[in-house]
Amino acid sequence: MAKVIIRPTLPSDLPHVIAGPLPCRVRTLTAVLEPDVDEKSQETVLGIGGIAFLPSGVEAFLQPAPHVKARDYAVSCHRAGRMLMRMLQSSGIREVAARCDADNPAAARWLRRLGFVESARQADPGKIIFFWHRRD
Repeated sequence: MAKVIIRPTLPSDLPHVIAGPLPCRVRTLTAVLEPDVDEKSQETVLGIGGIAFLPSGVEAFLQPAPHVKARDYAVSCHRAGRMLMRMLQSSGIREVAARCDADNPAAARWLRRLGFVESARQADPGKIIFFWHRRD
């Protein structure tokens, strides 16, 4: 049975998930479905996630590949999310924003579980904005 591996993102992973060049600097992890040892197929990129360094601040994101539903890989997504949180703790970054669709309560629960707190001010219609703040 194929298993999900989470590893640092390679430049060759990006076209599986986004079209065109990156609009900003990112620090990401890639989830790949590794084929069985006896199969001849290549690994399949399931998605990337991490942090984007935008002019307005740092934002966390998860971008599944077009053929992937994140809920089908919930355990692997959570594993990757925990890896991201450890990466944030060791990075020195003080604040990170994240958003999810307002009609996706599972995504909102997941962000809360990772330590993000819903913002008192919601300025993006159809989205819920969360923040994570470094504690030290």
